Amino acid sequence: MPNHPYTLEQFCENTRATLRQDPGRAGQERVCADFERLLQSPAFVDKYCAPELERKLYRVHTDPELGFEVLVHLNKAARKSPPHDHGESWAIYGQVTRWVDITNYRRVDDGRQPGRADLTPTESFRLEPGQARLFPQGAIHAIDYPDQAVFARVTGRDLDAFHRDMFDLETGTVTRMTPQRAS
Repeated sequence: MPNHPYTLEQFCENTRATLRQDPGRAGQERVCADFERLLQSPAFVDKYCAPELERKLYRVHTDPELGFEVLVHLNKAARKSPPHDHGESWAIYGQVTRWVDITNYRRVDDGRQPGRADLTPTESFRLEPGQARLFPQGAIHAIDYPDQAVFARVTGRDLDAFHRDMFDLETGTVTRMTPQRAS
């Protein structure tokens, strides 16, 4: 069977159908598998991740029915994020170029002391181009990527619409994240 290009539009149609049928973890895992297919598609990479595009965060799709979003991060400089969550949403990270190292954390305190948290790392791994990983709602993780890394995300909804938490491992504090405005 010939290898047909897989477009952002096809991915979004498939995602909408999948999440209508199963918005839970199993549906999100199916979206993650489809996302890997998109990340490997020249039709997507050439249009949304090309080296000549301005290095910034792009919102390339917001679903009018279900609210999920597809974002592309064209990064210029290396960055290591603090541990953070995605608040009330799940997210899928997918690598396009270079790599991203990710560390997952588990909260070990009971969460009753406002502004405080104690985290322990549970897993570290690297996403290479074409690979994706689901982060369920409430998952805490940190990312570390080199100069010129390009990754994309699918989020269950607009992450700027609600609060998300950022964790400082040295001080044990929790603060609210500021929105990442995408164009």
